[in-house]
Amino acid sequence: WALEALGTSGLSLAALIFAASSAVRSNGAISCGFLLFTAASDFVPVADILLGKVGVRDWLRTVRFSPRGFVRLVASAAWAVMMCALVVLPILAVQLHGRRVWCSSEVLAVGSPHSAWCKEPLLFGVVPNFYGHIQAEYWNQGFLRYWQAKQLPNFVLYAPMFVLVARGTANFFVQSIGSRKQRKEDISNSSKQLVYVVHAAILAVFVLLCMHVQVGTRFLAASSPAVFWFAAEQASLSRVGTVLVCWYFVAYLLIGTLLFTNFYPWT
Repeated sequence: WALEALGTSGLSLAALIFAASSAVRSNGAISCGFLLFTAASDFVPVADILLGKVGVRDWLRTVRFSPRGFVRLVASAAWAVMMCALVVLPILAVQLHGRRVWCSSEVLAVGSPHSAWCKEPLLFGVVPNFYGHIQAEYWNQGFLRYWQAKQLPNFVLYAPMFVLVARGTANFFVQSIGSRKQRKEDISNSSKQLVYVVHAAILAVFVLLCMHVQVGTRFLAASSPAVFWFAAEQASLSRVGTVLVCWYFVAYLLIGTLLFTNFYPWT
């Protein structure tokens, strides 16, 4: 009943699902953004303000502060933070397990090379980030590390997905901010879609700057529904757009299956 009264039952269920995702992939932690955005939107029209539909000053004029409202605000914010902590808890558990295995006094005394990460900066100020150490040390993953001439084919492989997300994001903001004659339901829809569009854009840029870019296509396709919204939008613009989008996905599936199963860098 208390959760229903605070309007946080949905956050609780979402947090459990996000925690399950972060238990198997560390990038699940970024899902905390959805929780914080949802909690904030219960009190502040975040999306409408960012899209220019509602001015900050205009919104402030409508705000009526009360002790009860303030308590509800603080309680909801505290609950959202707790749910975010739940989401990152599996990641911390994995790090703690690694610390127990590789940073014990017995292992350090032997001088195992696997213990080098024990001296790494702390993750969330709690434990060393051994996964980050492995990625940087053995996979050469990090900021601009993949920007090498020999990796150009992999950037070409990622280019269609990056262009799709970049173009879709730009069109979304141009249409949402530029049009002042939208119907009420159109404005509402764009406000609800904002968090997904921003999520996809952040992931696309992160892949480009910090990851092995050849994984970017399946990484984004498995992470964000906005990718398919953008594809549908491009396909609806013209017959040529429909053909290009359809052939791209079909070709990626068929060629990718053949190359990936033969250990070529296509993911």
